[in-house]
Amino acid sequence: MNATWRTTGTLCRERDWSQQHLLYELEKGLPYRTIPPGWGVRWGSHLWPFLDVGASKLLVPPGGLRGIVPPPSAKHSDLFTWGVLLGIEVLPPDAPADTEVPAPAAIAPAASPTPRRPSDDAVEHCFRNIMTVRPDDPPDEKWLLAEMKDRLGAPPGRQRVRNL
Repeated sequence: MNATWRTTGTLCRERDWSQQHLLYELEKGLPYRTIPPGWGVRWGSHLWPFLDVGASKLLVPPGGLRGIVPPPSAKHSDLFTWGVLLGIEVLPPDAPADTEVPAPAAIAPAASPTPRRPSDDAVEHCFRNIMTVRPDDPPDEKWLLAEMKDRLGAPPGRQRVRNL
């Protein structure tokens, strides 16, 4: 049954799709799977610079990326230190109905009464990573706190960020 899955490059060549069109289709629900399995991806234009369609790879830089959720088995410390290179395979819209589609990974962590507090090292690493990406355009506090919350999976704490 794996014969129907395609690399992003193959599907785009077959359909004459651009990278923008592929991202649009993925955002609208085109079935995909990640290699290694279990990663959740919230597709959108923010992933444009991180998706290599020809190689069928998605680069998650050190510090993480908004909308990317690792499987429960992944170590968050490795993600923040090294980043991840995910393989992506897609299922063409006209694939046979009996093709096995993996269950979608949870994009948001399950709600818990007390969210975990990120370590000081993780908060600092995330902060420094954002600042290296935007050296000439420092973000405002509201955006920075929201971005760090997305990347860390929990609020970093306003005072902790201000101290950095």
